[in-house]
Amino acid sequence: MGAALGHPDAGALAPAGCEPEPWLLQARAFASEGRLAEASGAVSRAASCGADPTRVAIARALTTAGPGRHDALVEAVQRAPQHAGVRLALARTLAECGAVADAREHAALGLAAVGHPQPDDVLFVASIQADPAAALAVLEDGLRRGGPSPAVREAAARAEVALGSLEAALARVDGLDPHAAALRARLTALAGDARARAAYDRALLAVQGAPRQTPAMRALADVLGAEREALP
Repeated sequence: MGAALGHPDAGALAPAGCEPEPWLLQARAFASEGRLAEASGAVSRAASCGADPTRVAIARALTTAGPGRHDALVEAVQRAPQHAGVRLALARTLAECGAVADAREHAALGLAAVGHPQPDDVLFVASIQADPAAALAVLEDGLRRGGPSPAVREAAARAEVALGSLEAALARVDGLDPHAAALRARLTALAGDARARAAYDRALLAVQGAPRQTPAMRALADVLGAEREALP
């Protein structure tokens, strides 16, 4: 259907001739669709057409899955140590293998090389830190350089709670919307604060009083009610 609407998939854009750049672009398109075997084939074609070896190494690393991914990423990092995407991909692979200390090192270098870090990358790098203070530093840097992100803001608030600073956590949650009220209640409960039940009562009032009672809003009310009942 995408092709019919003027959005052909990567396979419909097969380059002609042996210019390496179109093959590298097609590899990226295949990879974005999750078609890694075809992406790898396009990278190989780019290499045979004389593409720059460093660009080939980067493309191969980002389109390789399975056991060969780690080695491909290491080679790419050696060739292009300032490439943020490769550094972060290697960090994720290392973290999945349990090499968290090495993952932190590559993740820090990768995130530092990005001018405008994406929330997913910030959250990942924060998640592999050794303690909440280090995680909070990553999250605050991500908010400063990447701009507002509800997910990063919530993670920062949870890190404040882990550091014993409920008031600092609540100060990060602005707004009067139902989702903000729900987060404030959850942070208060996470801190084991005696005000948790009252916070859940306020959150339920905000959710149930929302002008648009969508299925998602009703589901949130049900979840908050169950969480409130489970409070000690």
